[in-house]
Amino acid sequence: MDTTAEHITLSDWYTAGQAAQVMSKKAGREVKSAYLRSLVRLKKIKTHKLDEHTTLYLKSDVDNYQVEARGKKAGAAMTARAKQKQVQ
Repeated sequence: MDTTAEHITLSDWYTAGQAAQVMSKKAGREVKSAYLRSLVRLKKIKTHKLDEHTTLYLKSDVDNYQVEARGKKAGAAMTARAKQKQVQ
């Protein structure tokens, strides 16, 4: 039986609610936890899973991430994804 446990310092991590609140304040608009999950999938923010229901988000990644305004870039990304699907 493996009894090795990874030790983390909780002060280095945000909960999903805290991370969304910090990003919302910086962005000047609401940032939802779904956006956080997208950033994790894109490997923009590191996480640590405490259990099946609790994920922590690395403070330095959250604090340093600049939420981009909606608009032209988001539209361009959607267009690129649509073109990629057509090719497949």
